[in-house]
Amino acid sequence: MMKVGNPQDNLSAGKQQVLDSFWLRFDRQFPTEEACLEELFRRAYAAGLVSCRHCRSRELDREHGARVGRCRGCKKPLWFTAGTLFRRMRRAKPWLAAIWLMEQGVVLNSLSLQRLARVAQSTALHILLRVRTVIEGNMAGEFALVPSASFLPVVCKRSRVTPAKAHPRAEEEGVHRKPADQRLDMPFPARGAPVSSAAQPAAPGLERGGDLDCWPAERAGRTGKLADDLQEVSHAARLNERERLVQALLDQAPQKFDTLCRRSGIAAGELSATLTMLELAGVAVRLPGDSYVRAVADAVVACPGSDDRASDGSGGLIQLFMDFVRVHNHGISRKYLQKYLAGHWCHRDRHSWGAGSLLLACLRSGPVSCRQILEYVSSPLVRVLPSF
Repeated sequence: MMKVGNPQDNLSAGKQQVLDSFWLRFDRQFPTEEACLEELFRRAYAAGLVSCRHCRSRELDREHGARVGRCRGCKKPLWFTAGTLFRRMRRAKPWLAAIWLMEQGVVLNSLSLQRLARVAQSTALHILLRVRTVIEGNMAGEFALVPSASFLPVVCKRSRVTPAKAHPRAEEEGVHRKPADQRLDMPFPARGAPVSSAAQPAAPGLERGGDLDCWPAERAGRTGKLADDLQEVSHAARLNERERLVQALLDQAPQKFDTLCRRSGIAAGELSATLTMLELAGVAVRLPGDSYVRAVADAVVACPGSDDRASDGSGGLIQLFMDFVRVHNHGISRKYLQKYLAGHWCHRDRHSWGAGSLLLACLRSGPVSCRQILEYVSSPLVRVLPSF
């Protein structure tokens, strides 16, 4: 009797073969640590990012593959990775490999990078999170703000902010309990800025625009207003009184059926029928565990400065991202949701993130510390580009 293999195993084997072929190409081009450092220096120097901080001279004496040179003018030492994302990196090859593979459109996670670059998985994860931070800092232009609760079906991995003995989706409720000024994402540092700086930085990276996570304090009220605007639903005109009552109780955070039953005062059988009608109307979404949230179509908010097209197709992009996560990551944490969305943008938008663009953005960015990564929490409203 023929044994039928698992299609998922075949898919994983195919993905591994693709990764291995791309890794061989990278390894032939950059076989040693010195070759990787030389590539970083070449790209930084060509972009005008290497100069003495004392006399601003670009002339220096440097051995091949060295991280440090000496200024010919003032004779001071010069580390060309200082003030960049690569500040204090131990090995250049895993960093350059992650960036090079992402520029080729390869889907990369911490396990695959660990296997290919032969580093610890924690090291691979922090490399990817830092690179995604650079991408996130360049999410400018037209985009849509979507409640993070829209992505809860693929949230299944715990993080350091997951409540004890609770499902990872419980993080969503904790985020909504925080004051608006404490929900803003981690500021993205500009090149040369202090690691501990919390001030609004200069716009880094690509010419598309600056960082949109660095909202100043006066925008905290606007964030709260955007959340309030989510309570207004375009379907109200075609809902009856009971459906409008239940709709008003729905939020971006999942609510249990029993909670809705208690808050609405509606009998369980009638509430179940009402929620079914709201699902058919595109107002409510049922999640695993008999929980309900407001539907994505009602939750998309256009960012100030964008036109009505910002919400077109956002629901499709959300589903596209969740399908992508199920295939390549088998689930994510809510804490780093925005960074996964940034990585997905890099994978899909080959025009903006072609060969050489991501490395240049990393060289132009400021350093991202381990503490910044650990303290990062995605906002209740995350950014999704309307098209790729």
